[in-house]
Amino acid sequence: PAPTDGQPATPRRGRPPRTERQRAAHRNRLIDAAIEAITADGADTSIEQIAEMAKVSKPVLYAEFGDKLGLVDAIALRRAEDVQRTVLTKIAEGGVFDMERATVAFVEALVSLIADEPEVYGFLVRSMRTGDRRFLDNALVRVVHEQAAAFIGFAIRGREEELTILV
Repeated sequence: PAPTDGQPATPRRGRPPRTERQRAAHRNRLIDAAIEAITADGADTSIEQIAEMAKVSKPVLYAEFGDKLGLVDAIALRRAEDVQRTVLTKIAEGGVFDMERATVAFVEALVSLIADEPEVYGFLVRSMRTGDRRFLDNALVRVVHEQAAAFIGFAIRGREEELTILV
């Protein structure tokens, strides 16, 4: 607070506020550490192990992600974005949308995710099975589902246009 009597301001308690960029960098660092811990320790990695790898306390993880499922969703979203980027890059290589190219790219990206990071995939799937979560309550599955629906919708619209031209 600003002094009213000409005295220096008293320092505030706690951490100084962080910018949005700093918060995002911190969150990304925690997600990176979680993936590293899961890769090293397997699909049954605990929050304690993740906190140790990130060099933070468990309360810091909980403050950032809410609970373990929040962390699971953050990791799943990261991997879903990776899959999406890979698929869009492959589609763009052709210059024109090709449903077969999109389908192959999509399947290859998913298989690669599972084959390249089996521990991370196992961590996501095991966590998806806990509690009252349904299949689509996982960020990875949601993004895959949305992407597949978009591809199918695009393909159907393309076929309708072809049919209109033929008629």
